[in-house]
Amino acid sequence: NGWYLRPGMAFGNGSPSWIITIEARTGRMTAVTDSAESNVAPRWAPDGRTLYFVSNRMGLPDLYSVDLASGGEPRGAPRRLTVGLDVNTASFSGDGTRMVYSIVRTSSNIWSEPWTDGPPPVRRTPVQVTHSDHVIEGLAVSDDGHWLFYDSDASGNQDLYRMRLPTGEPERLTSDPTAEFNPYPSPDGRSVAFQSWRSGSRGIYIMPLDGGPLVEVTPHTPEQEQYPSWSPDGTRLVFASQSQPLGLFVARRGSDGTWITRRLVQVGHWPSWSPDGRYISFADSLLGGSG
Repeated sequence: NGWYLRPGMAFGNGSPSWIITIEARTGRMTAVTDSAESNVAPRWAPDGRTLYFVSNRMGLPDLYSVDLASGGEPRGAPRRLTVGLDVNTASFSGDGTRMVYSIVRTSSNIWSEPWTDGPPPVRRTPVQVTHSDHVIEGLAVSDDGHWLFYDSDASGNQDLYRMRLPTGEPERLTSDPTAEFNPYPSPDGRSVAFQSWRSGSRGIYIMPLDGGPLVEVTPHTPEQEQYPSWSPDGTRLVFASQSQPLGLFVARRGSDGTWITRRLVQVGHWPSWSPDGRYISFADSLLGGSG
């Protein structure tokens, strides 16, 4: 989650991440935290023996500290220093007696805006669809237009929800302690694809909506797969990888039920199928540049 502190569209987002130390002389890397939660904004204490960082491992982002050995490895579990501070990042005075910190509070909801084709388009009054003090990062509407799927941190963790349009009650679909994002319902409405950190890295999963077992589409890859999108016939999934190997991949379910993937392009994000399933549109730059 390298964009957590970078001004832009992903600033302050809640994606899981971990903190490492790197030995300057050898380049040896040592994990300080796990990657099940958001662990960000590391800051050294003046004595160089303690590392402070921000984490949402117990709810709202708070300040934690962990003692490090000379090799950069943690000595014991992190200590929670604040409760409910909702901090984004922090810095310390030279003598270590004072702290300054920033707070980022965000809230987002889904709106619907009718659109009439024709020259020129006629805009109408938008209608608010969800009503909560939460953050939504991904959403999709079922092919029949009856269901809205989205992710939300309303429970304190980014989970998947659905609601019947236009004014149904939200139904929580997941409750795993790891985060889930970007739900995409299958064309037949029987399942939803999404990205999750359940296996320790970001991967693509399929959840049957009838209560069947969860299916992992990318069980043998350590990459960071995201943004799944169903083909119009429901036989394939396209998704992006934001770690090596970068690019767009298409997964097709084999006769034995396992998913087989192949790489399409070397760089790509936010893929989307054309209505006839013959083309895939995508952006070739994630946060800036041409694309």
